[in-house]
Amino acid sequence: METFAVVTACDDKFAQHTSVMLRSLLENNPKTTFRIFVLVPSDFPTNIQSMITNSMPSGTYSLTFIQVRYQGLSALKIWGWVSHTAYYRLMIADLLPEISRALYLDSDIVVMGDISGMLHLDLSQYPLAAALDAFDASPLFKRKISLGQSVPYFNSGVMLLNLDRWRSENIGRRALDFAATNPQYIVYWDQCALNNIIRGNFLVLPKEWNFQRADVDFDVTSSKSIERAKRAKVLHFTTNDKPWFFRSTHPLKGEYWKYLQRTEWKHYVEPDITFKRMVLNALRSHLPSFSPSVERIYTSIKNHGRIWNSPDAPWEASPLGKHLQEYTNFYLSKNTILGSHLEHIQRKIKEEMYGSVAAIFSADNPFLKCREKLAEYVTSFADWEVLCLKPEDKADESLSPYISGELYYHIWQCAQNNDELKEIIAHDDNWPDDALIDYAKARSCAYHYLMNCVNVVRADVNDFDHATATKADWFRPFVKSMLIWKEDVYRSKIGLPTLLPNWELARVHSSFFTCVLNGARDPLSHWEAIHSLKHSDVS
Repeated sequence: METFAVVTACDDKFAQHTSVMLRSLLENNPKTTFRIFVLVPSDFPTNIQSMITNSMPSGTYSLTFIQVRYQGLSALKIWGWVSHTAYYRLMIADLLPEISRALYLDSDIVVMGDISGMLHLDLSQYPLAAALDAFDASPLFKRKISLGQSVPYFNSGVMLLNLDRWRSENIGRRALDFAATNPQYIVYWDQCALNNIIRGNFLVLPKEWNFQRADVDFDVTSSKSIERAKRAKVLHFTTNDKPWFFRSTHPLKGEYWKYLQRTEWKHYVEPDITFKRMVLNALRSHLPSFSPSVERIYTSIKNHGRIWNSPDAPWEASPLGKHLQEYTNFYLSKNTILGSHLEHIQRKIKEEMYGSVAAIFSADNPFLKCREKLAEYVTSFADWEVLCLKPEDKADESLSPYISGELYYHIWQCAQNNDELKEIIAHDDNWPDDALIDYAKARSCAYHYLMNCVNVVRADVNDFDHATATKADWFRPFVKSMLIWKEDVYRSKIGLPTLLPNWELARVHSSFFTCVLNGARDPLSHWEAIHSLKHSDVS
């Protein structure tokens, strides 16, 4: 019987998940003999090591723990749930000098079937075989990590390694050096370093050998999506949607729990479990009739927006449904910024819209819920739009002297006052200005789509007075007020002089938000009456 080397890495925090991965590997490949090497920190607890060993099934395999001692690890960039053990895979060629070929597997994996087909692939011309990363292959991301646009980007969680070529080309050490000297290009730890060294010279694995979270249709109720995931040989729980958390929405999280029950961690309880989440999960999964609003939202998202305005009128056939589909087709066409996003990101944006519409129609007061969503999206749009708007691109906003387009040239300072951008540059302060602007433009477009879709819903919740249709509607003045307000806020925070004739006018424009949110029948007239102003005179 042929023997294959399998390598993984973990610290004590991921030991449980490593046990699940190894248990699933051994159970689903009984005809293959494995030499398993677990790379661990030098202070790895002996009792945890024993728990991993005792979690394995009987069979013909060996299990060896190798303590890693590397002085330069502490200087390498990490964030989130990942520890420095992520970089251990870069040392495999040195740690296992007698091994010429090995399969590396991340801890957050469940092996679903026979992997012998992958183990026998011809690697004579490549240093490794890996699947393309399903989440971060966008042009903006590649530019951020200094990878050419035409260079494929792989996921390092499942790699078949030609270790002889690793040694002859010094790949591991070069990747470690790259990670140490170029932290500005490191987002996903070892993976970004390896991709920069390999530069596309790898054998591409089919998705079935590394089926990632983004490969799973985000409509988790889709039977086709679940069947596709079930056929995968290796299920990889990428992103922070980990199956060991109660909040996880992965449709196959049960596969993790199936093997967990056969390990020393079988009594594990999710750290994020709460009574509220338990009740909501039960309502969604088992008792939908006891929660009409939850069930309506669930059903609408499940059917991609199939909401009933009346018991006899399905969503797709209604005028509103057709209008929203037209907006969606326009905003997500191939020639638009949103249309250039990866498919799963486009799907998330659409589901945000359909979910919001579902929430509006299932609310106790759809009119106020619609106002709430509209106010949220318009304000968010304004917050991003003023950051990426150039003076020559102001379009309708050019009618206002208080929306300048100047913030575009101060994007770095503005980013320090935007929570989302601030979090991004906290992880990497080497983002170039154009990348920050591209990010702001993408967010602005997403909210532009969302706010216009919700604006269309207004007529269906009695928020549009047809008797006064000839009168100017309040929506566009509201958008302009939010843009003026957000521009002034940023200018104040980064030390630019205000463009407004007096400081109080910023507060006046911001109060339009309250008029919309509080449900004034005509927020524009209400706002003008409160301040004794004509909106057109101050915008």
